[in-house]
Amino acid sequence: MKTKLRMILNLLLLSLGMMTHFACTSNTPHQERVRALLEGYEWKLEAKRFQQLPENTDLELMAIIKDSKSQPAYYQFRALTALRLYPNTRVAHFFEQYLKQNEPPTRLRRALESYGIAFSSNFPEQVERISGNFLKHPDAHLRIAAARILKKMNRQTSRQLLEQYLTQETEKWIHQAIGEK
Repeated sequence: MKTKLRMILNLLLLSLGMMTHFACTSNTPHQERVRALLEGYEWKLEAKRFQQLPENTDLELMAIIKDSKSQPAYYQFRALTALRLYPNTRVAHFFEQYLKQNEPPTRLRRALESYGIAFSSNFPEQVERISGNFLKHPDAHLRIAAARILKKMNRQTSRQLLEQYLTQETEKWIHQAIGEK
């Protein structure tokens, strides 16, 4: 009898825990559609499918990026990539704030690449300034990403920043990765 009562009590506690989990993680249909576009084993950014979503999709992507506790890391990386499809001031501000945080270099690199793609033509001074700041970062791959953005922008200021960086960078493989000699 005690065993049966324990079993019933454990089942009740388990079901209560599951109900609490599902109640706390319930998503709107829009959130589910955004998350569905971030799924897939061999994921690639499908701009047309994201553009079919409502206007506030950028807010959903930002929420996914901010939610490191309940969102898988790959969701966050893919959301950082997808956010480049929404080049509005709200997204620019989000990226600028995100790039000031103490995030791992891989996340910063993804954010910087998306920021550069989305805003290098609309806000070139800001992209140059932020990319230029990352040329001093200890992570070589993040420096390479910043240098590639500056190289692609091909503006006088970006060329100067890149040339200055390349004269100080001693690692030959980094020059090669940037596409310089």
